[in-house]
Amino acid sequence: MIWTEQPERAQWFYDQVKSILNGEREIPAVTYKRRGSEFHLSDFDLCVEKARLRLTLDETPAISNESALKFFRGRAIERCFGTEVEPIEKDGLVMTIDGECPWGLYEFKTANTDSSKFSPNSKRGGVYAHWAQRILGYMYATGAEEITLAIYFLSGNTPSHRGGMAGRESVVIRTFSGKPSTDTEAAENWGRILARKTALEDAISNGTPLPDEYTGEPWECSGCNYSEVCQRWRAF
Repeated sequence: MIWTEQPERAQWFYDQVKSILNGEREIPAVTYKRRGSEFHLSDFDLCVEKARLRLTLDETPAISNESALKFFRGRAIERCFGTEVEPIEKDGLVMTIDGECPWGLYEFKTANTDSSKFSPNSKRGGVYAHWAQRILGYMYATGAEEITLAIYFLSGNTPSHRGGMAGRESVVIRTFSGKPSTDTEAAENWGRILARKTALEDAISNGTPLPDEYTGEPWECSGCNYSEVCQRWRAF
């Protein structure tokens, strides 16, 4: 994908929060709908084995305190800016896009890094591959030619230990427009997602874990509530 910073779009997100503080708008309810047997586009972002366990275990393992707070923090912040788009389905995959702004659909993310270290098109320190995979999936499913990515940097624009630095903002939002880098990128990305979906369907049908190429890295597994029952985690 190709990302272009759009500073004027950030002001729209700031204004959404201000409208709440001014009593002009209420915060939409912060909820998580319990998932059923359907496949979600987000199931294929990183570890697909997690989706297999979610869909096949009789009981879902309890989420850790840390993970619960992390998920809720992101969700609560995200909902301050708008209401989710109604879920859509394509090729057996359900997806819920974060919201709409004057420039079309948007995806909202929080990041623990400071914004001065973020360069969206960089392979290191830029937009994560799984973020781009999801966004391209949205674009393919909806036909959107562009999506706005808004990132809420929890550390502001400078490292926290330099709190007295002139011009420092303790929290900051940066916004980017994202477009496919080629005419075929979105379709090719969708093809890879469907291949992951097929691998998940086969694993469920066979009652076996997915191959390693579809499972998580140690950093992801360490906070996963399925780690105690996951063969991959026990192998680390």
